[in-house]
Amino acid sequence: MISELYCIDKAADFHELMKSTFVACQHNMDSIAVPPSFISTVSEFAVKDIRISSTIDFPIGLSDTSVRIHSILNSARKGAKNVDIVLNNSLVSNENWKEIEQDIKSCMVAAVSNGLSVRVVIEYRLFSLNTILSVCHLLKKCGVDAIITSTGTIADDAVENFITTKEIMENVGIPVILSSPIISSDFYKECLDSNVFGVRFSSSNAAENVLGDVF
Repeated sequence: MISELYCIDKAADFHELMKSTFVACQHNMDSIAVPPSFISTVSEFAVKDIRISSTIDFPIGLSDTSVRIHSILNSARKGAKNVDIVLNNSLVSNENWKEIEQDIKSCMVAAVSNGLSVRVVIEYRLFSLNTILSVCHLLKKCGVDAIITSTGTIADDAVENFITTKEIMENVGIPVILSSPIISSDFYKECLDSNVFGVRFSSSNAAENVLGDVF
């Protein structure tokens, strides 16, 4: 199971960014997710094995496709290896599958041509399970590499998140990274035992506490 850390708080200062980078390196985490403006700094200090993920159109995903593509290209130039594209929740609510497909495919072209892996972030708590599965089937068709279950900016329920993650993996057959601000040591172990593809921590303190207990 891969482990990730995201440092995407607009109020995050250099100290927190460095702490997050250090924790990710110390615990051999697979990646650290940051806004495009932080990529260069993290690249300078992170070990080469850690993939840097750039958050695209965080946190609500309402920008035009052209803006999202610009951010993807900028992230590639700065050294990102993954892009985490926030799904447009308005399009999902209106079941505008065609526009979602056009947007994601256009972003995919920009990302893949620059050697970036593409993950899509969906706020699972905003939609019914049937809607989530429909979206994930569409995203799999578009060729995305993984689904991330939340931006981490809204209230979460770890059990519900876990259940949704398992439903997506079992019914759609696409890797899912469970993203939650309330991951405990026991919950992490349950994800590990249940073959969840990945877990994303919302803070360096959370990652340090849980991974320190588990390992």
